Amino acid sequence: MKHPELVLLVLAAVYGCRTDWDCSLNGVCTEAVCACDSPWAGTDCGNLTFAPGNATTGPELGGKALACYHGDDNMSYSWGASVQYAQEDDGWWMWVAVMTNHCTIGQWRTNSEVQLARSRWGPLGPFEKVADVVLPWAHNPQTIVSPDPGAQHGYVYALFTLGNGVPVSGEPVNCNKTQPPHVSAPAAVVDKPRLSRSTNTVYFTIHWAEEARGPYEQYNASILDWPSGWDYGEHGNWNPSPWQHPNGTVYLMAHTSWKAFCGEAILRADSWRGPYRVVASDTYSSWGGSACGVEDPFLWTDKRGHWHVLYHSLSSISAQIPCSCIVKQSFLTLTYPPQSLGNGT
Repeated sequence: MKHPELVLLVLAAVYGCRTDWDCSLNGVCTEAVCACDSPWAGTDCGNLTFAPGNATTGPELGGKALACYHGDDNMSYSWGASVQYAQEDDGWWMWVAVMTNHCTIGQWRTNSEVQLARSRWGPLGPFEKVADVVLPWAHNPQTIVSPDPGAQHGYVYALFTLGNGVPVSGEPVNCNKTQPPHVSAPAAVVDKPRLSRSTNTVYFTIHWAEEARGPYEQYNASILDWPSGWDYGEHGNWNPSPWQHPNGTVYLMAHTSWKAFCGEAILRADSWRGPYRVVASDTYSSWGGSACGVEDPFLWTDKRGHWHVLYHSLSSISAQIPCSCIVKQSFLTLTYPPQSLGNGT
């Protein structure tokens, strides 16, 4: 059977759950009923609930909407963000992709940059802009708080991005008629891949800081065994999704074919600095199929040690449902390293 996990979910919906797999690993099966972890809901714990994005604050916070980013002004467009709590200043910080020069998401390939924002009130915001962290081109920021014995507080903020601040699709477009265009940073020097028989040593940029507010520095991390048959373009990164494991290890999910939005791999390193090695991919038979037509993964482990990932799906369930409305979840069995993947929606 090609997808036995989907059959189990259908049977669970009709007859009740039998195992925690029937609960999408987002809850526990107890007496044929799924007890879901927050924020999951539904008979199979497959529905992700959200905070209301249209809730507004009181006059003391300017009436700004929660769970969104206001950028330089109310004409700024953003796409995706990563939020972390900072022990050093008791604040919530957000790294968010913003389209410069008042451009829309339609210009993301040229105008996306990473901005840093802070909230004094909590993880839902509102967030106020602090600085530009990575100028165009950079997209899909995800930040982890990672142990580092040499750092001032014993940890650093490691920022992973698609792109490293160097334009790869042209200079930023000026969509603003009244202000000068936002200029990009000068090109960074990045080592070229070193070719071998079947694998390449490839490099990507991590921006890091000892405190959330910065200043941020660039670190050139390496992957020692990137297969030569996988894409690795001049984007310098490929929808990376880092996860700081409780045991100190850093895992990183990334595309293996950014050109076609197909393929995923999981990399592992003993620290955020690397070097990273490939430990699993959807080319392994245990994954049960290719992760194709997806982007922007978010990887994590739950309190029971199960592995999960959320994607933005680029395929629609029907012609009436736009692909931008679909989120696809996959869940992995707890192995070391993780090598088994089951797909759900």
